[in-house]
Amino acid sequence: MKKVVLATAFMAFMMIAACSGPLPIQEPSQQKYSRVLIYIGEGFNSLSGYIKDDINDLKGAPSNPMLPSEGSNKAFIVISHLPRSGGDYATATSPTITRISRDYLGRPICDTLLRMPAGTILTKAENLREALEFVHSEFPSDTYGMIFSSHGTGWLPAGYYGSDDGGSVFSAGRRKVEGAVPYVEPAPADGIDVKTFGQEVVDIDGSLWSYEMSLPTLASAIPFRFDYIMLDACLMGGIETAYELRDCTRYLTFSQTEILADGLAYETLLGRLFGETPANVQGACEDYFNMYDSKTGTYRSATISMVDCTKLAPLAECCRDLFSKYRQELFHVNPEDVQGFFRFGKHWFYDLEDILVQAGISDSDRSRLSDALEDCIVYKAHTDSFMLYFDIKAYCGLSMYLPSAGSAYLDSYYTGLEWNKATGLVL
Repeated sequence: MKKVVLATAFMAFMMIAACSGPLPIQEPSQQKYSRVLIYIGEGFNSLSGYIKDDINDLKGAPSNPMLPSEGSNKAFIVISHLPRSGGDYATATSPTITRISRDYLGRPICDTLLRMPAGTILTKAENLREALEFVHSEFPSDTYGMIFSSHGTGWLPAGYYGSDDGGSVFSAGRRKVEGAVPYVEPAPADGIDVKTFGQEVVDIDGSLWSYEMSLPTLASAIPFRFDYIMLDACLMGGIETAYELRDCTRYLTFSQTEILADGLAYETLLGRLFGETPANVQGACEDYFNMYDSKTGTYRSATISMVDCTKLAPLAECCRDLFSKYRQELFHVNPEDVQGFFRFGKHWFYDLEDILVQAGISDSDRSRLSDALEDCIVYKAHTDSFMLYFDIKAYCGLSMYLPSAGSAYLDSYYTGLEWNKATGLVL
């Protein structure tokens, strides 16, 4: 599993750069494009091998007819940050922006367009924004899509998932790594890896530190609106994520549970996003689900949903009314009665609809809630269980924080999220 080091939201921050600015390698032509797909591989962490595999799957071996050809009005751009082989976090490397296309024989061509200063932390907000602005400027297009592959920990404060439950051992998204790098939850006996979000690991005077980015910071780092964003990272499938990114994209796809480290169905992804008009994002979600649903045992584990962010306002209005009406009941819900999407006691991700059902909402209120959910959720699917760790019996396509399973620290942080501002879940 590629993404299980669940981090709160994209993890990142700064390491001292050797140079003062980006170093352009090659300047693309200023033509107008019809479709641009950006793959961001944040792999300066334990996912580096998986990120490389993903990129190779997208390139195809030895060819991929779905790669845009040279001179095409479609462009596939890779923004990545990877360590040297062997998990060498002490040696600073450069994030790069690369255009991948195909020649007349279908063979992949990789053109490095920009090399950022060695030591740049790609997921530090200003650096991520700079990279995206470069692509937007050099590849003006009618439509843009993004795949973000990294570790992920949903809406949680940066660094919280890997800390003690109390938030006192990290500051400003940075925490010291003890033991495995990056922080990895105890794995099941079969040793399957999973993904967390946005983490970068750096060596500071011989000590390893993990830098992470919060969800609001991620939203602030996206400088233009995408037609779709696919989050290939753990635990990002919450209403908090969707609402925070609602102005950044029309469609958002993500997982309520962790994601096995192999991630999306990369071998067929470009066929869905470049080979069909318009880009078939739902088809890409279906491919992901079918890939894991066809497996057996622990590997038959997946949740996926696709949200139309332009239709979230009615859901927020409905939930605001229900949160107010059932406030006392919500804060006394027994967490053990609610469908959860977490392992190892990381109890911050529950099914949104089931939370309210367990709070005892009326049939008419449930009908209103179901209608609002159905209106904004384009696609959803789940396997019967996750990693043989828990069964999935209730599934609306969005997770949410459950205050009765939270803490005063998390309540305080949660009040700053856009979802809470709109609905007043936590006062």
